[in-house]
Amino acid sequence: SGDSLVFIDGENRELGGLPNLNLERIARMLQSVEEPESVTWSISGTVTEYSGQNHLLITRAVFRSAAPPPTPEHVAE
Repeated sequence: SGDSLVFIDGENRELGGLPNLNLERIARMLQSVEEPESVTWSISGTVTEYSGQNHLLITRAVFRSAAPPPTPEHVAE
């Protein structure tokens, strides 16, 4: 929303993205797709806490997919 991004990790924890070039790159890409919720990234960085909230400074971001992974039933086909 606006100029900020919130990332959800594998354990459903929310991490607010701290501004840097990697975050800008991700934001630009998300603005160009119809369903940003379907986009998956592999990211790494430093997690920090401020005022009781977790934040992420992204050091590396790799685009993975723009669609959910196939269900196990469809993988065998």
